[in-house]
Amino acid sequence: MQPDAALRRQRAQRRDGVDGAIGVVGRGADQRDGVRIHRGGHGGHIGLEIRRHRHAPHLQPQIPGGAVEGQVGGGRDDDVGAVAARLLPRGQHRQEDAFRATGGEGAPCPLGRRHQRQRHGDDLALQLCQRGEGPALAQVVLGEIGEVGVLLNLLQRRIQVIEIDGHAALPPGVVPGLGGLQFGGEFGPGAASIGQLHGMVLRQPWQHDLHRAKRGRSTMRIGIIGLGRMGGNIARRLARAGIHPVAFDQAGEARAALAAEGLEVADSLATLLAALPPPRALWVMLPAGEATEVTLKALFSGLAAGDTVIEGGNSFWKDSLRRAGLAAARGVDYLDIGTSGGVWGLSRGYCLMIGGSQAAVQRLSPLFDALAPGEAAAAPTPGRAPGGTAQRGWLHCGPSGAGHFTKMVHNGIEYGMMQAMAEGLDLLHEGPLDIPVAEVTEVWRRGSVVSSWLLDLTAQALAADPELSGYSGHVADSGEGRWTVDTAVENAVPTPVLAAALFARFRSRKEANFADKALSAMRKGFGGHLEPK
Repeated sequence: MQPDAALRRQRAQRRDGVDGAIGVVGRGADQRDGVRIHRGGHGGHIGLEIRRHRHAPHLQPQIPGGAVEGQVGGGRDDDVGAVAARLLPRGQHRQEDAFRATGGEGAPCPLGRRHQRQRHGDDLALQLCQRGEGPALAQVVLGEIGEVGVLLNLLQRRIQVIEIDGHAALPPGVVPGLGGLQFGGEFGPGAASIGQLHGMVLRQPWQHDLHRAKRGRSTMRIGIIGLGRMGGNIARRLARAGIHPVAFDQAGEARAALAAEGLEVADSLATLLAALPPPRALWVMLPAGEATEVTLKALFSGLAAGDTVIEGGNSFWKDSLRRAGLAAARGVDYLDIGTSGGVWGLSRGYCLMIGGSQAAVQRLSPLFDALAPGEAAAAPTPGRAPGGTAQRGWLHCGPSGAGHFTKMVHNGIEYGMMQAMAEGLDLLHEGPLDIPVAEVTEVWRRGSVVSSWLLDLTAQALAADPELSGYSGHVADSGEGRWTVDTAVENAVPTPVLAAALFARFRSRKEANFADKALSAMRKGFGGHLEPK
C-alpha cells in the first residue's frame, strides 16, 4: 500500500471511529443487509454501519461510518459491553442524548455524547449490555420499523439472556420474530457482549407466517364473525399486523365500518367461507348463549376436516366441551379462547387463554402473537425462567374447555377486585373527614400496592365526574360470576369473596350507593358496558 493511501485510510478510520468490522447483525447467511459492528481505535468506541440492501433502500446512516458512537464500559471490554444502532431516514434534525444501558449489577454503560442526528418517528435501537459475574443481562430498546419486519411499539426492557448452543441469545418473544438471536462468544460470566449475531436461527416453520405478516406479506387469512366492541378491533389489530381478516356481521353498519377502513367484509356466512382457502380458520366473537350456539351450528355444517373454529367470547366452559365434541365429529378443530382486553385491546393487545389441541394452537400461533400484548407489556417476573408464550400474553391452558374455564375464574377474580375497590371508595366518600376521593385514587396510582389498571380507569372516571352523578349504580353481570360461584360449589372450593361480590351486584339493582356507581364506572371504562335503562 502506498504511504499516502495508508495515511488517507488511517484518517478515515479516525474520523469514523472504525478500525475494522468485528461482527454483523445480519439476516442469516445473507450479510448484505444488517448492522456491521466496528470497534474504534480510541477508548473502545463502537460504530455500527447500517446496511439495508432491499427492504428499506431509503434508510441511511445518520453519521458517517455508522450509527451511534459511544464509550463501551470505559474501554473495559471484559467488564461491560454495549452496542447501539438506529435506522433513520432523511428527515428533521435535533439534539438528543445517546442511549444508556444498565449492566447486571446496576453499573452504567454510557454511550457517548450528544449527536446531531436525523430523526424520524419510526426507528430502531438495540442495546446489549453484560457484566462479568452472574447471569448475562441485556437492555433492549426497540422502536417500530415496518421496513425491517418489526411492527412493535417502543420496547425498552432489561432481560436475562439465555443460552443456545453455548452462546448467549435473546429469549423468544422479547422481539417478535427475532427470538434466538445469538451473540458471539461463549455463554457465561465474562462472555463477549459484542460480536456476530446470527439472525433468526431458531425460527420454526410455523412461525413463518408471523414473519411474513410483520413484513406485510402474510399469506394467512382468517374469518372474523361478530364485529362488536371486541370482534371489530380484533379484525383491525390482525390487519395492522399484516394478517388478512375477512369480516362478517349480521349488522350491515358493522360491516360497512370495517369496509370503509379498507378491510375485506363478507355479506353472509356462505360468502365468508368461500373467501377462505382451506384449511380455514374462523374466529367467532359473539355474546354467549343463543347467538353463539346458532352461529356455530351453521358453521359446523359448512366446514370440512382440517378447518378450525375459534370461539373467543365468554361462553360457559361446559358448553365449550360439548361444542368441541361436535367439531371433532366432523374432523374440525375447536379452540375455546378466553379473551381479555375489552375496548382497549386494539391498542394494548389481548390476553388470550386457550383451550384445545396443541397442534391447532401451534398452527395458529402467529394469530395469537399478533393479537397479544407482547413481552413489552410487563416487566419480567423475578425468579421466573425466561421462555414460553405466557410472557408474550397468550397461553395454551389445556384441553378443550380450559380456555373458557380460565377466563371464567379470571372474571370471578375481577368481580372481587372491583367490589373491594368500590367499597373502599364508598367509605372514603361517606366518611366524616371530607377526603377528596378523586385525588386519593390519583395518588394511589403512584407507588401504592393497590395500583392497577382498574384503579387507573376509576381515577379517570372520577376526574371527569367526582360524584359519579352520571351513573345510576345499577351493576349488571354477564354470567361469568355466576358460573364461577356455581363451579366452586360443585367442586367444594370456598370462594366467599367472589360470591359476596356477585351478591353485591344483585343488591345494587334494589338500592344503589356510591360504591355501585364506582362499579358501573369501572365496567364502562374497561369494557364499554352501559348500565341497563
